[in-house]
Amino acid sequence: MILLDDIIIKCDRVLSKLGVDAKRMMFNIKAQKGLVMAEKLMIALVDNGMPRDEAHEVLRSASMEAINSGNDLEEICAKLESISKIFTRQELSDLFKPESHLGFSGEIVDQAVSMARERI
Repeated sequence: MILLDDIIIKCDRVLSKLGVDAKRMMFNIKAQKGLVMAEKLMIALVDNGMPRDEAHEVLRSASMEAINSGNDLEEICAKLESISKIFTRQELSDLFKPESHLGFSGEIVDQAVSMARERI
């Protein structure tokens, strides 16, 4: 039991000092020039009727162009007819917002914290 107590104390010490550097996270996301949102866009394309293999190829090609040119993936995708016929420019822009990528993560974290507090 002493070993378990020590582990819990050390974990608490480490976890209580953890923090989120939102500015640094946003910097890192922007440094990727939209590439981290490629999967989300692919899922949205499939959900809106594009066959998965076509969506994958469109985004693979656009991602390679973004990497080779240094341009943002969003700007490259906005110029593609296969994407612009599905999404308006604003809808596409909204898909590239990191805030739209969180889903239910906030609620899941709140629920996990609540459950943990009940057990302590």
